[in-house]
Amino acid sequence: VIEAIVIGIEDPEFGHRPGVCLCVADPSLTKEKIYSMLLERLPKFKVPKFYAILPQLPKNGLKIDRHFCKKILLNSS
Repeated sequence: VIEAIVIGIEDPEFGHRPGVCLCVADPSLTKEKIYSMLLERLPKFKVPKFYAILPQLPKNGLKIDRHFCKKILLNSS
């Protein structure tokens, strides 16, 4: 993983659920592999429900554009 950002996505049941946008160096790294690796290391409620693997994370200047990442995550679910 080169870069990542975790964003809270509104959820009617829990209030918010984590979503993650990733930029990966290894193209064979899939959402399923990332999910299983995180499930081994984190409590289940902290494991993101939404995933987006991008060639590079969108930025506005030097910072990652959180609003654009959130739109991507909402469209990928």
